Amino acid sequence: MSVEETVSPFPFCRPLFAEWKTKSVLALLAFITLSQFSVQAQNFDPFLNQPGASSVTDDGPLKVPRMYWRSGESIDGALVGADGKALSWKADLFAEPLQVRLHSLLRVEMPQPAAPAVAAPSASFSILLKSGDRLYSEIQSITPEGLILESQRHTTVKVPLSAVQAIERLRGDGLVYSGPQGVAGWKAVPGSQGQQAFTWMAGERGGLLSRSWNRAVKMELPMPDKVSFEIVLSSPLRPQFSLGFALDPNTAPVIETWQDEMVVADEGLFTPLRTLTDDDRNVALRVFWDRPGKIMRIHDWAGKLITEFHAGHNEPANMGIVLRNKGAELTLERLNVRVWDGNPCPSYEPSRGWLRQLGGATIEGTITQAVDGLAITPANSPPQTIPVSQIAGLNMGGDMAQMQAKKVPLPEMLAAVRSPESLPTRLRYADGTLLTGALVQIENNTALMRLAGLTDAITANLKDMTRLLLNEPAPLSTPPEKPLAQ
Repeated sequence: MSVEETVSPFPFCRPLFAEWKTKSVLALLAFITLSQFSVQAQNFDPFLNQPGASSVTDDGPLKVPRMYWRSGESIDGALVGADGKALSWKADLFAEPLQVRLHSLLRVEMPQPAAPAVAAPSASFSILLKSGDRLYSEIQSITPEGLILESQRHTTVKVPLSAVQAIERLRGDGLVYSGPQGVAGWKAVPGSQGQQAFTWMAGERGGLLSRSWNRAVKMELPMPDKVSFEIVLSSPLRPQFSLGFALDPNTAPVIETWQDEMVVADEGLFTPLRTLTDDDRNVALRVFWDRPGKIMRIHDWAGKLITEFHAGHNEPANMGIVLRNKGAELTLERLNVRVWDGNPCPSYEPSRGWLRQLGGATIEGTITQAVDGLAITPANSPPQTIPVSQIAGLNMGGDMAQMQAKKVPLPEMLAAVRSPESLPTRLRYADGTLLTGALVQIENNTALMRLAGLTDAITANLKDMTRLLLNEPAPLSTPPEKPLAQ
């Protein structure tokens, strides 16, 4: 059957439809031609002003490192080194490495590693700073100067407690998963046409970010009989997503959006959870699943029960998580999966600091330094000192008024992405590590940077680095950089 017969079965409509179809095809071809010309003429990068994005290139994903000028020019090659004024870049077109002034450069992009090749951090803790920077490290000790951190990537780092927003233990203590850690551990879900390219990437604060519609990722995870989840998703638009609690979404409950309605569904059953407005940018849920009992309790972030859903399934054949982006952009900000002891969901006040001990006990209060540990002082109670070995996680809390004004559920999300013009140098890694500050030097594949809130400069091995974003101001009366061709 022809298209005309499918769309218009009435003979007198066919000439009109044929004419409309011809004009539409011509208009589409003209639009594509103009779009291609515009891209080539302006070096158009739709994600250039979005710090979390990967570069979009005319020749597909990068196969070798690429350096971008502010003028829009670029050149492939290899990063040799840098100081506070210039970057050294080796390219096949030149006998000697180029010396390019930092203020004339926009960024350096590295080929994105395949997601399965990105190893999860070997460190025991994730350290999130108030600036939004994230490090993975061991906590060697706590001194009057702050936390003494040790890691393969950064060696030894001193971090004042005043610069810390949150700490999470990455393994042990009934913990199934704590993340995300960029793309580490996630795999692409094949589409209806077969295997699809992995389009997700590390975003702000170590999140898992997608700007590709209808693309999904999965992670294999064991599911205890009783399991709890902390889930936070964000988007610059109204969040559109599907989150399945098994690798086969037809064998376990799914929390997803149906246009503006967020529901939990399983085996033809569904329960509305919340109507999302055009102003909503975040979804934050705490979920408690009793698999043998086929009961899933879903709470808001404060701990208020939204619904008690009686699931149809309780024994998924392939256990894990599947996340699908059903909109223009989606970031998984937080996914914490733990063994659930069956106790009711505790209430949570995001503006207050809290410290969770190994074993699950959580104390709310003000957190300060103590000898060989941290002291937390609950309201109207004496302080309690918790040694580092017993700390499962903590959060310093935040300004509730600011959180309500910006409509964010977590205090760490107050460290919003700033405009590209105000960004200092940023180093981003595939596992979610993010460093923001002033670049001192790059030598022997190691960067030295000064971060806000830290007294000493921090070193960072560049292995698995995916992006170096540069925003160095030009000195006064500096002549413009000549085009690369000159």
